[in-house]
Parts: sequence; C-alpha cells; structure tokens
Amino acid sequence: MTYSKTSDKYHALKLTYLCAVLPLVAGVSIYAAWLITGLYELMVAGMITAGCGLLLNVIGFCLSVVAKRVEGNPNAAPIRRARMILLVNWVAALVIIFVVMNVGRPSTIIIENKTPVKLTGVSYTWGYSGGTIGEISASSKGTARLWLSPIHSANVVLKYVNQTEEARHKIRMTGGKVGMNPLVVEVRADGSLGLPENAVLYSYEP
Repeated sequence: MTYSKTSDKYHALKLTYLCAVLPLVAGVSIYAAWLITGLYELMVAGMITAGCGLLLNVIGFCLSVVAKRVEGNPNAAPIRRARMILLVNWVAALVIIFVVMNVGRPSTIIIENKTPVKLTGVSYTWGYSGGTIGEISASSKGTARLWLSPIHSANVVLKYVNQTEEARHKIRMTGGKVGMNPLVVEVRADGSLGLPENAVLYSYEP
C-alpha cells in the first residue's frame, strides 16, 4: 500500500504531536499528584516518565524532519508548533525536576505538648528558610506548614523552660520519606520526645 505525500506528512506530523504531548501531559499530571499526596511511588513514576519522555522527544524530532521533507516547506506552521511543544517538554521537565529537588512539596509539623508547662521559642528551619511556632500551652498543639524537599531534611528546633532549666532538642525529618503524613512530635512530661518513623533525634543540648 502506498501513500501520497500529503498522507505521509499527516501521519508523521500526527505521531510528532503524540510524542510531544504525551510525555508533557503525563509528567505534569504525575507532578500534580505528587504535590497532593507526596507518595514516593509517584517520584519513581516521574523519573521513569522523564526517561521515556526523552526517548519520545528524540523520536518526535526525527518524525518532524520526515514531515518537513515530505512537506517541502521548512517553514510549515504545523511542524513549527510540534517542535515548539517538543521544546516545552524539555523546559517543563527541567523546571519540575528543579522544583521537586529544591523546593519540594507542602508538609506539616505538629508539636504536641504533653507536659504540664508551656513550651516557648518553638521554631523550625529548612535549608535557608524557617519559621517560628512560638508558644504552645500545656496539653495543646502547635502547627506549622513548610515546603519539604526529598533531598533535604527539615530541622525542628524545640525549646522549652521548666522553671529553672531549659531544654533544647533538634529533630531531623528526612526529606526522602516525605509523604502524606505530617511530622508529629510529642514532648512528654519527662522531657523525652515521641517521634515518627520519618524523624530522628540527632542532637541534644541540655
């Protein structure tokens, strides 16, 4: 079976658009889902999509060359649009990778004060940013929101005063385990801390 030049161009151009649009839609959708859920499996799916998208982009560019030769007009608008989408794929992939690794996704820190005294000077740091939760009354909670990256760690600094002594704890929430669950820290009456699996007490200063 033979095709006319118009038919050949149509099929090559159609496949070019498919190679350009498919990884773009898949990548953005996976990133949006990861922002909402923080599931590690979505990060893996995103990396696989990035690799497959790179291959599809190479195939798409080759198909656009075929379409251009069949068209015989290097300035054909449909071919330019298809190549522009292919270029957008690269930009979008680089931006998403940078944001995931350096900015991260929204996460929550919850400090549960289970002591009979007030906690003061409660704060957190992450990278070059941080914030202050402030005071947390006895038997109450303090909450803070931050953006946590999979390759960084959130350091939560707790300070509280019990009449004559001050305690200072540093807790590290490992970024690689960012998920849907927040970092919940219990400050107990005996001064010990209750930590979730994605956190570790890495230093203590009395």
